[in-house]
Amino acid sequence: MSVWSQVTDEQVRKIRNEFIIDIILLALCIYLLELSMTYQKNCGIPVKQWLMGFFIIYFSRSSFQLLKIWVVSSFYDYRTCYDFSAFALCNGVMLGWLVYGYIIFFSEANNCDDVPDTALLNSVMFVILFIGYIMIFIYMMLLCTLPCVYMFVREEQDNNGRGAANARNGRNMPNSQIPGLLASLSKTHYDANKFKHETNCVICLVDYEPRDVVT
Repeated sequence: MSVWSQVTDEQVRKIRNEFIIDIILLALCIYLLELSMTYQKNCGIPVKQWLMGFFIIYFSRSSFQLLKIWVVSSFYDYRTCYDFSAFALCNGVMLGWLVYGYIIFFSEANNCDDVPDTALLNSVMFVILFIGYIMIFIYMMLLCTLPCVYMFVREEQDNNGRGAANARNGRNMPNSQIPGLLASLSKTHYDANKFKHETNCVICLVDYEPRDVVT
């Protein structure tokens, strides 16, 4: 899911090509499943119908992208709302279909492995359910980590704000605190007998004179 700022010709061509490919693949899957339902024996669960519904939901995702072109072009301010709505609708329907498939697949009525005409389709259904539940697990993990990511970003922003405030305060110190700090330092006249190892200023690199005041 991505929020577009504008629709480019390249995006339009890419989405239209993906839509055409998805429609061709969907028509091929439905045609093969229709032939299977017509000329082959069925089993105790509607495995062929479930696969057909899955492919319809899966390949219809590109239609949401195609519709997004019109939304961005005609209702630009609602593009974010559309993104979240399309994401929730598409994935919500898919989630419900996977849950329904899980229920019928592990029901006592599932004897598709014992029917030669449906054994392969039953295996395909199992693979789809397995991959689907892995994706659900990943989504759940992402949802669980979102609060942690939010707190981390918020803390980083607060730290950056405090750092900027400290930097601003640091720039004001020369005008307010530094003169008082310098005045509080102890001072004495240079004596060659007391300062045997320090005969010159480490800053200006000039030899001390008896009249110099050092801190």
